[in-house]
Amino acid sequence: MSTRAASPTRGRTVKSHREMRFGRFRNAIRSTAAIARTAREIWPDQTAPELAWAGGLGSARGAELLLAGKTAASAETILTLIFHPVHGRRFLVAVMAAADPVPPYWRELLKQFELSETRAQLRALNKRLVRLEEGEEA
Repeated sequence: MSTRAASPTRGRTVKSHREMRFGRFRNAIRSTAAIARTAREIWPDQTAPELAWAGGLGSARGAELLLAGKTAASAETILTLIFHPVHGRRFLVAVMAAADPVPPYWRELLKQFELSETRAQLRALNKRLVRLEEGEEA
């Protein structure tokens, strides 16, 4: 006779952290839709293969299901997209805009994003102004 307690997961498959989906929560649906919209804006042609590659989905079929709203994006996929070196900020903004309710800190962070972008534009315009004043551009 065994002294081991019966496993509560015996007979069931337990998903790892990587396989857990946000699908049980209504924000997951909004987040997945926001990711799909953003992916279509970024990659209007070949959206599924590009999303599959950028989100680490493994196949274009998985991306097609996500784009069609038939599956929710996994936490791993969302994080991979948010950390994308070129488009990460756009995915982050899309996911956060889909949150309900939007966290209070998010508005302040958006303001900081806009300030940063505006300062970068101002620096570029100042450089152009200097070049124009020196007669380098016409």
